Amino acid sequence: MPPSTPPPLPSPTPEPPLVYLMAHGNPNLPEIALTFDDGPSPDYTKSVLDVLRHYHVLATFFMIGSWVERYPDLARAVVADGHAIGDHTWNHADLTQLSADQMMKQLSDTRDTIQRVTGYTTHLFRPPYMAYNRQVLDIAHSLKLSTILWSIDPHDYTLPGKGPIISTVLTNAQNGSVVLMHDGGGDRSQTVAALSTIIEQLQGRGFTFVTIPQMLQHLPPSSDASLAERIAPAARDAPGEAPWELDQELAGSDDLAEQKN
Repeated sequence: MPPSTPPPLPSPTPEPPLVYLMAHGNPNLPEIALTFDDGPSPDYTKSVLDVLRHYHVLATFFMIGSWVERYPDLARAVVADGHAIGDHTWNHADLTQLSADQMMKQLSDTRDTIQRVTGYTTHLFRPPYMAYNRQVLDIAHSLKLSTILWSIDPHDYTLPGKGPIISTVLTNAQNGSVVLMHDGGGDRSQTVAALSTIIEQLQGRGFTFVTIPQMLQHLPPSSDASLAERIAPAARDAPGEAPWELDQELAGSDDLAEQKN
């Protein structure tokens, strides 16, 4: 795994713009965001950090609040290396099955714990299981958290093998891609094993790796259409589910990252 020789890690990104929902970045910029869910993990977070550090690549870690409290040194190590952190709820809850007060507590407790433990103020939220509806999005927005989904999912949590993880990411990578992977929640050895090749191959194609806050800073101007009003009735009214068809539609939409003022 030969090291690359890019410039040193950049300084922290300013507070990003608040968006209602995002699954990809600017389609006109050759940049990709690597994201890691379900940590920090005593088994794999450090290994992921080692690979990222080797290539001078920054990423975004969506952390479980209870794990941040249990493994504070790992959470601080993520921040010390210049990476961004997002809120992934307190205990990986399906928020659509909770009351509004419970949703609020899941998000605010995690956000506050990240701040207390690391000194980092997060402005990002990712719903576990991609389970969200209008109420989940509105509560996150009320807490000044941008809801961040993804555009590439190699299903690394199913342990498909190093090769399929690499192939899925490389086959689908394009300008503004957001890649979902995991550093916690189970055996993540295949993810760690695949990471170097993913980084080397995408750098070889001319892509730059950015954090989600950086990607938000680079979004094109939003359209006048309200993304909130485009959410299908099933996602608005049925507690519980935002259909996959909706996510596919939004992932290809120019106003996916609609900024709500």
